[in-house]
Amino acid sequence: REPPESPDGDLQLVPLHPIFGSEELSAHSPPIAERGTGAELVIHPDDAAALALEDGRGARITGEETVAVRIEAGMAKGCAGLSLGLLDAPQVLPAGNAAIAPDPDFKPRRAPEVIARG
Repeated sequence: REPPESPDGDLQLVPLHPIFGSEELSAHSPPIAERGTGAELVIHPDDAAALALEDGRGARITGEETVAVRIEAGMAKGCAGLSLGLLDAPQVLPAGNAAIAPDPDFKPRRAPEVIARG
């Protein structure tokens, strides 16, 4: 089933909770932080092409958050998955549909600071 068309072309954000690091304390553990991917925007290839987004490059979401892009054919068209719960990710989704654009100044974030060594 295709999602409803947005009149302004924005995409519906859906939450993604990564296996490693999205629980509020696990991201502070070195073994978990090492396995984490960092904040990502997962988007269908057709939507990525329409928005001029490239895999591994940055995307700005609704003019505020900047995250890495991962292109996945399994993501529904018209939707974009956004990592939540990570140290370098938003903690809540922006309300409504999101305007998404390439971020030419994107620099991948370094590994998150950890509070425990084991």
